Amino acid sequence: MPNPIVQEWLSFATRDLEAARVLSHLPGQASTACFHAQQAAEKALKSLYAASGQTPPKTHDLDVLRDRIFGGNDLSSLAEACAVLSMYAVDSRYPGAHIQDDEVLPAIAFAENIISEVTTILQQLDASQGTSNGYPPAEPESHSSD
Repeated sequence: MPNPIVQEWLSFATRDLEAARVLSHLPGQASTACFHAQQAAEKALKSLYAASGQTPPKTHDLDVLRDRIFGGNDLSSLAEACAVLSMYAVDSRYPGAHIQDDEVLPAIAFAENIISEVTTILQQLDASQGTSNGYPPAEPESHSSD
């Protein structure tokens, strides 16, 4: 049976990723698009906490979330993505952020990568426990601007 809390975190992550994608096509929305990319990654990482019965730390710092997860998950490959996206957690919502349009697609790609890696880990966790939580297959990375 699916873990409803994990499913909810992933659902929020997916919605934020979709919001970032939609906003990426609108002029003047770079800051908001990057914020939603960061939020997508944050919520995906928090789903790993829920899957292991932990309460996620109340932080927007993706490096902190990545580093504090225990359970044998090596998330070192996500270090660059977490570092870049963490910059958009707070600053992107206030005047003076100066986030450029050319930052949006890389931010979305980083979020997609984190969601994909998290989904893979959740599927592996299911397989090792002999359960089927119905986690969606990892989305293929979409680097197009359509």
